[in-house]
Amino acid sequence: MIATIAIIGGYNPSDDEVQSLAFLCLTGASMSKVCREAGIKFSRQLTTNMIKKIPGEALKKINQKVAQRFITKFGTTGIINLGKMVPVVGGVVGAGFDFVGTNVIAKKSLQVFLDGVIE
Repeated sequence: MIATIAIIGGYNPSDDEVQSLAFLCLTGASMSKVCREAGIKFSRQLTTNMIKKIPGEALKKINQKVAQRFITKFGTTGIINLGKMVPVVGGVVGAGFDFVGTNVIAKKSLQVFLDGVIE
C-alpha cells in the first residue's frame, strides 16, 4: 500500500530514501519525533529534492530508531495474543487492531508521499 502511494506521488519505491520514509510510515508514530531521536532535523515540508539529499548515515540512524519502535510496539502486544485464545473474540479483536493500524499507516503514507508533510 505504501509503495503504491509513493508511486502515485511520483517517488521510486526502490530508492533507499523512499524506503526509509515508508518504514517511518509503518511505525504510525510522529515522524518528526523519530527523526529528532535520530538527531536529524527535517522541515515540515518535504520535497523530492530533500528526500534525495538525505545522507546515508542519516538513513541508517532513522532505520535504527524505526527498528527500536517496532520492537517496542510489537513486544507489547500480549493483550492481542491473549485475545486470540478464544477464536471468535480473537478474530474480532485482531480485525479491530488490524483496521486501526492499517488506517494509521494509510494516513501517514498519504500525508508523506502525496502532501509532502512530515509530522
